[in-house]
Amino acid sequence: MKTIEIEIVKSESRKDLKMELDKVVNKFRSKGLEVVVQYRTQAIVNGIEYSASIVGCKSE
Repeated sequence: MKTIEIEIVKSESRKDLKMELDKVVNKFRSKGLEVVVQYRTQAIVNGIEYSASIVGCKSE
C-alpha cells in the first residue's frame, strides 16, 4: 500500500476547507486511488486557522 499525506492549511472558514479537501479527494479518486480522509483542525488565538490532513491513499 502506498501512503501519501496531503496537508491543506487555510485561514478561512471550515466550509471552505471542506470544499478544498473534497476537490483534492475527487482528483485522487478520479485516478483510481482510494483516499482515506482524516480531519484535523487547529484553532489559533486572535484569528482561527484551520488545518486538515488527508492520510492514506492506495491503488485499487
